Amino acid sequence: DSRICGEHRWDECPKIFPLQRSDCDISFAGDTGYAYPMMMQTYFALGELSRIKTRAMDIVDLNGYVLKHINHLSSMVKDKADEEALSDNQFLFGGFSWVEKNFKLWRYYYNKTEKVFQKDGKIHNFDKRFGNIQVIGDQANAFKLELRKLLREKYGEKYLTEKLDILSKD
Repeated sequence: DSRICGEHRWDECPKIFPLQRSDCDISFAGDTGYAYPMMMQTYFALGELSRIKTRAMDIVDLNGYVLKHINHLSSMVKDKADEEALSDNQFLFGGFSWVEKNFKLWRYYYNKTEKVFQKDGKIHNFDKRFGNIQVIGDQANAFKLELRKLLREKYGEKYLTEKLDILSKD
């Protein structure tokens, strides 16, 4: 997805940003007026700490720092026009863990009850051939259905077990 919306629609805009340390990325889906500045603030904040820039902090630990920073930024927003619009915002953060020696990916979503962003920790692992997947945005379920259909056509019914139970419940 490369469309940002506000008072207008603008196609071909990046929503995925590699961070300065180049082994991880962050992306967003949701209200551009809210999520985009938050993502950019996080991007610049991560570039200021030498432990992060030099990769001395593993991605697993960095994950906690990113989530904490997003929640701090969210708490600083004044005069929120629509509290409900917060729940439409999601972020993906992922990268390579040199400690665990594999790729990690987290989805941050807004918990209306707690009034904070949380990570869901769900990573949908197909098998060694397909790796992990996490999808966000208003077309996530449509994409997952299409992916399921394509994989069924190419690999047969055996990939429709719980390993490929990728339809989100939220």
